Order: sequence, then structure tokens, then C-alpha cells
Amino acid sequence: MLRVLTALDDIGWMSHPAEDSGRGKKEWKKRRKFIVSEMVKWMDKVGTAEVAIAACGIVLRISQEERILVNTCKLLFKLSKNEKNDAHFRTFRVLESLLLFLDSCLANCCTSSTSASSSSLLLSDSALWDVMISSTGALKNACSDEKNMKTLGSLSGIEKLALAIESVMELNPAEFPDERLDQAVQLLIHLTTTLRDFASAPSHRSLFLAPFSSQSAATQTPLNVILRVIREDAGLVGSEELMLNVSRILSKLSLYPECVPHLGGAENVQALLQLVVRYQDDKPLLIRICFVLGTLTADVGEDGGQHLHVAKGMEDLVALLGLYAGVEIEKEDDENDDGGDDAGGEERGGSQNSENEDVLVKLIRLVANLALDPSVGAKLVGMIELETLLTEIACKPIEHHEELILNIVGALANFSFYGDCGTNCILQRRLEIATLLIPLLMHENVETVVESARVFGNLSREKAVRDILLCHRGTELFTILLDHPGRDVVFQACGVLMNLLGQAGAEEHRDVVFRNQGLAKLVDVFCSAVDAQDMPLAVVAGKTMHNLCTGGIVVGETELARMEQALDSAVELADSWSDPNDKHSIALRDLAGRLALDLLEANS
Repeated sequence: MLRVLTALDDIGWMSHPAEDSGRGKKEWKKRRKFIVSEMVKWMDKVGTAEVAIAACGIVLRISQEERILVNTCKLLFKLSKNEKNDAHFRTFRVLESLLLFLDSCLANCCTSSTSASSSSLLLSDSALWDVMISSTGALKNACSDEKNMKTLGSLSGIEKLALAIESVMELNPAEFPDERLDQAVQLLIHLTTTLRDFASAPSHRSLFLAPFSSQSAATQTPLNVILRVIREDAGLVGSEELMLNVSRILSKLSLYPECVPHLGGAENVQALLQLVVRYQDDKPLLIRICFVLGTLTADVGEDGGQHLHVAKGMEDLVALLGLYAGVEIEKEDDENDDGGDDAGGEERGGSQNSENEDVLVKLIRLVANLALDPSVGAKLVGMIELETLLTEIACKPIEHHEELILNIVGALANFSFYGDCGTNCILQRRLEIATLLIPLLMHENVETVVESARVFGNLSREKAVRDILLCHRGTELFTILLDHPGRDVVFQACGVLMNLLGQAGAEEHRDVVFRNQGLAKLVDVFCSAVDAQDMPLAVVAGKTMHNLCTGGIVVGETELARMEQALDSAVELADSWSDPNDKHSIALRDLAGRLALDLLEANS
């Protein structure tokens, strides 16, 4: 069959009259009828899927008749549902035929919508949409096969599918009657499903940012076109399945830094926020949209642009967080009432969290990211719905809900930063937070330890919190964490100890630190940081040592020698630093001088 296709190409019998003006249309029409007739006979005689797929690919290229094209597309769609036929679509170049046919259909559609001139396909409007739906359905099914996906990609498949979406959008589906709108939506669902599969493949993702090759659309990219689908004025947001497809594409692309800037902007963010409100009960859709918004707000730009755009939906997002958190709390209470740690406990410990919890995790991450921007965070922390997060920590065992607890603790770290905000509802419950988080300092998950320590870095400026740390062995735990292999854990532990040792009433904390060999550990941290030229860690370790030694602490000869050597190395590092005005370099030089003076006064 492949030889037949090649032979027809070689003798020019696959040419369209528009491409071959030297041959008369009558002759071409005669050839076309002959080829189609022979293809039908061949299919009837052999009766295999292989021959049927190959013959349909040929028919798509040359036939113009409605009945034949409708039946051909329906047959291809039916055969594409069987994965055993995937290779035939590739071998007999049917993927290429489907793309060419779709392009002709859309050209026909756009021509008929703007003028009464005829086009190459003799199809009624209804049949035109039917064959487009069937042909794109066949493409969608066939391209679930990895090799077919690769082949379609080599045929500029991403661009052509995106151009097909753009063609539909140019027809203004918002003005379609219901039946036509349903057809347009089904067509777009097929197109976006195939593009979603492309977005899953790392080798194809950059193509979503590539400008279209056609001169008229050179400023557009596939991603731009896809984002148009979710805007209210497109008239398509009522299709839950279509919105889910688009959200899947966007969430996959948001994993790649080069794509993230193209997902933002006022219009795109507004469209995403409107979907959050419209589909707040659709968990799969909500998970993906919140993931995209969370990625957009992961870093604060110089102008805070994305945060300010997303913050326009802050009240809706926080209300939604409170709603989903409330559901989780009720569920935990019900499970405890039904038997505690038996069947219910086993279910909670399953490998996958519930969709409800997944939504909550994405919402917490998003809201926590919003708090990174000072102008947004100061308003955010006054919303009482955030207090439900403390109930979540109290009632959810971390062994069954590790990701949830980690995200809550990370959010609390961001929220507790706003200590000067009198309306911070989180800080109003700081003693409860401190009690809940102390046990997490020894958790095996390093991120959980780091985020918990970040919270204490903010809260330990308060005497009541410092007292709780002292009573619940928190000071001892932070001293122990100085030996942790994780640099970030050690950095945060130094920061908290610096607060504990630098405030009024630090004597009891100082005793605990010394009893647990804290000075020796701090010297080790300081020396390692200087050797690694890790200025921030060296500075915070030096400040903690200074606070510890304030008050005339006498140290042993060995420890004194190590500290003096470390201080000499610190001064050398600060003096040799490339930027002498760097704040860490200046701080390290100053600290070394103050520590040397402390040691001299106490040990002379």
C-alpha cells in the first residue's frame, strides 16, 4: 500500500488542481473519481485495518465529496481507537493527510464565513464541522502513541494544531448558536488533548513559544493562542472539559522557567482567577490552575507584577482555602469518630492524598507565595480564614499528610514575617504555633525542619515564645541542629539561637547552649562557612557566637585557639572579597573584631 501511495505521488496523481495549473480540472476530477473508486474496491476486497487506513489517507487528499469524506473520517476515527493500528497511521503517512485535510477544512470554514466564494471542499457547514471533529479525534487517538507523536511533531504538528485553534477563535465562537458552539468545543477538545500530550514531552515544550512561521501570524505563538481559549470573551469557558485540557497544558508548561513569563500578565491572570471562581468545585481543574498561579508567584519581581495581578483575587483564594481546609478538618473528625487508627487510619496513610487535600496544598502554596510581596502580605495576614491552617496541623498526623503539613509550615513562615502588622491573625496565636512546631524540628524531612525553623526565626523575637522554647527543650533542639548536615537547617538554627541569646533574659538559654557544646558547634559552623566562603552562614554563625559570648564567657585554651584562628581566617576572607562594600563582607569584618575583643576581655 505504501508503494501505491508513493507511485501516485510520483506520477502527480495526488496533486490538487490549484497546485498543478497545467492540468485541466476535468482531467483531475476524472482521476480523482477513479482513484477513490479503486481505493473503495481495495478496502472491500482485502478488508483489513491496514489497507483501510492507508486507503483513507489517500482518499482524504483527493476527494471533495461530502458523503465520501464524512465516511472516511468516521472510519479513521473508529480505527484510531484500536492501538494496534497506531503504526499504520505513521507508516502510510495518514497523520500528514489528516493535518492537510484539517487545514483545508479550516480554510473552507473561514472562506465561507467571510464570503460566498466556493472552496475546494464540497461540504455543507454541518458536514464540515463533523469531518473536522472526526479527523482531529483520529489524530488525538493515534498520537497517544509515542512514535506517532514524534512524527506529528516533525510535521510542525504543534504549530498546525495551534493554528487550527486560532482559526476557530477567529470565527468568534462566542456568537455561535448552541449547536455550532458544541461542535466548536468538541473540535477544540480534540486539538487541546493532542497539544496536552505534546506539552508532556520535554523535547517539544520549546515549540509552544516558537512564533508561527506564516508571515501573517509571526507575532503569535502556540501558547498565546491556547491562552486565548480561557478568556471570558472567547465564549468557551462554559466547557469544563475544554478548560481542564487547557489547564493541563498550562500546568505542564509552567514547570519550565522559560515558559513562566509568557503565562503571566494582567489578562492571563484575570482569566485564570475567573476560572478559579467558576470551577471552585472542580478539583482536577482547580489543582492545575492554582499550580500555575503558584508558579507565577514563586518569586517576587522588581515591580511585584504577577503578585499584584494575582492579589486581585486574594479574597476569593483565601475564602476557598478556608472552605477546603474546613472540609479536611471535618473529614478528620469523622474518621476519628469512626475508629481512630484502624481502617480510617490506614486509608489516610495511603500513597495518594485525596483530591480535596491536593487542592488545599495548591491553595496554601499559592497564598503563601502571595505573602512574599510586602504590599500584599500585610493585607493577607489579616484574613481570619488563615487560622484554619493551625487546626490542620493540630489534627493531621504528619506521617499521613507530609506534603500538607510542609506547605502549611512554609506558609506560616511567610505569614509570621509580618510582625509589625497589628492585624496579623497568625501572630495572635503564636504561642499555639510554637507548641505545635517544636516536635517538627526533629522530623526526618529536611524541608519541614527548615520551614519550622524559619517560623521560629520570626517568632523568637517574642519573650513568650522564647519561654516556650526553653520549657519544651526548643533551645536544646536548635543547639543539636547545629550538627545537621543540611546547610539550610544549620543557617536557620543559628538565626533562632541568635535571637534567643541576644535578648533580655538570655542567661538560661545560654546555659542550655553551653551544656550541649553549643560554642564548639558554632565554631565548627563558623570555620566551615569561612572555608567554603559562605558569607551569609559565616555572618549568622558569628553573630550567634557573639551573643553567646557576651557577658564574659571564659573558654578553654583549645577552644580559644580555634576561635582565634577562625577569626583570623574570617578577616582574611573579608579583606580578599571581590566587593569590599558587600554587606556580608563588612558584617564579617566587624564581627571578627567584636568577637576578638570579647575573647580578649574574658580570657586575659
